[in-house]
Amino acid sequence: MSRIWKFFFSFCLFIAVCSFGLMWFVNSEVSREIDRVVAETPGLELSYGDLSVSLTDHAVTLENVETHLPDGKYFTADVLRISRFDQENPVPHFATVEAIGVSMETTFSNFGSWAAPLLASGFSTVHGSFGMSYEYDAKEKQLKVDELVVKAEDLGDLHLATTLDRLDLDAFRMEKIIGLRMEHAMLTVTDHGMVRAVVHSIAKSFGTSDPVARNQMVTELALMADYAGDSKNPVAEGVLTGLRKFLVKPGTLFLEAKPVEPVPFLACFLGRDIYENMRLMNISATAGSNDDI
Repeated sequence: MSRIWKFFFSFCLFIAVCSFGLMWFVNSEVSREIDRVVAETPGLELSYGDLSVSLTDHAVTLENVETHLPDGKYFTADVLRISRFDQENPVPHFATVEAIGVSMETTFSNFGSWAAPLLASGFSTVHGSFGMSYEYDAKEKQLKVDELVVKAEDLGDLHLATTLDRLDLDAFRMEKIIGLRMEHAMLTVTDHGMVRAVVHSIAKSFGTSDPVARNQMVTELALMADYAGDSKNPVAEGVLTGLRKFLVKPGTLFLEAKPVEPVPFLACFLGRDIYENMRLMNISATAGSNDDI
């Protein structure tokens, strides 16, 4: 072997050893930091089978994840990918997280009041994926959720984007929710069986068939839309009409709240009925096919 090839081989070997050492060091440091955050967060438990770090896009990927959240929720995920995460504040001011291959048992702690209808429809476990990206402006006290995506197999997809202000994440207390305001929100719902599950649960609770229950719901929404129209509330009339169309032919439902001025959430509970709340929030609802998303 010539001297130049020996040098080239030695150089490549040196680069490989350095790269391996760097990756081992980075993975070790990230793993230690994750363990520290979990240990310092009351009620949070996290275990995983493998960890990898991408130096090019600064992403951390965990595989075979099991998580107990502080609020009692429990889920497993094949992959949990964190590409942005604020480590300087106790409550992160920004984060981008994606979970793939998520499984959640249908329990009250996981789904609240939705657990019963899901179980009644045969969903003992919900499978899907989850993604979230948000950023908090501490100076303006504004939280901007760029994307919150929930995809549940055999149920449907939810896509939410919203902006909230007067929110103090660094000194959060429940009583401060009184001043919380919504500037804008956009929710897209794509049905893959969710409507059928809800209708089936309602039909079962009233002891009737699914078609009868659906027709009753459609009729009720039509009557409510007529009432809103007679009350000269075109905003509520449009929302209820959109919901009725979505129930008749489930596909994609686009809901948008675009108030003229940011609306305090407390205002929705100060004696206003559902029709006035729709007008106050300036909500619109459009039903379309699954191809529209």
